[in-house]
Amino acid sequence: MIKIEILGTAANWSKPFKTRKIKKFTSCFFKTDFKFQIDSGNSWDKRKIDYLLISHLHIDHIGKIKTYPRNITICLPSKTFLNSLDSQRNFLFLKKKIRIGKTRIEPFLVHHSKKTLTFGYKISFQNSSFLWLPDYFSPFNYSSFKNCDIWFLGASSFKRDVKHQGYLLGHKSIFNSLLEFRERKIFPKSKKIYLIHFGLSMFPLNKKVSFLQNQFPEYKMISTFDEMKINL
Repeated sequence: MIKIEILGTAANWSKPFKTRKIKKFTSCFFKTDFKFQIDSGNSWDKRKIDYLLISHLHIDHIGKIKTYPRNITICLPSKTFLNSLDSQRNFLFLKKKIRIGKTRIEPFLVHHSKKTLTFGYKISFQNSSFLWLPDYFSPFNYSSFKNCDIWFLGASSFKRDVKHQGYLLGHKSIFNSLLEFRERKIFPKSKKIYLIHFGLSMFPLNKKVSFLQNQFPEYKMISTFDEMKINL
C-alpha cells in the first residue's frame, strides 16, 4: 500500500484566492517502505522525511527548502538543479528509473519552463503506482502515464493554455490536456484523475470540476484539498 497525503494544492498565482481547504503550495507526502515528499514550496511541518523529491526550481516548489533538516536526502532528476541549492546537502541523483528499497522512482521530463528543467514522477510500490505532475505544457513522451493506477494532474488553468511571457512554454489547460489524453486513448487504470495545483481560472472549483466530469465521462475527476489522504 502507498499512503499519500496532499500537503498543498495551490499554484503560485492562486495564493490570493485562498479558501478554507486550499492554502498551501502544491506538494505531497507519501509512505511506502520509506517516507518521501515531493517539493518544498511550504515550510517543513516537522514530520519525518527520508527523501525529498524535487520537480523543478520555481519558488512555489523549492522556496522553503532551507527550512528542511540537513539529514533529509534530496533527490534530483537533473544535476542542473545543483546551482540553485545548498551544496552541503545530501543529494541523490536520479536516473531514468531508480529503486529506493522496494520503491521505484521514475522521473520524466516535461515541457514547462525555459529557465528550469521540469519533471513529473511515477511512483511504484508493490502492486500500486501513481503519477504526479503539477506543472507542464506537454510531456516529451507519454510512456510514464501508462499502467498507472491514478494520476495527479496540475490544473493551473481551466480552458485556456497559459504561455510564459517571452517564450512558448507554460501551462496547458486541464481541459486541453484531457482532450489530448482522450485522443491518445491514455487512461489511468482506475480512471481516477486527482486535480492539483489550482490556478485562478479553476474557481469556483466545484462548478469547474463538474463541467470537466460532464465533458470527459470516461475519466473520474476528483478535486483535492490540503491534508487530503489517499490509500492506494
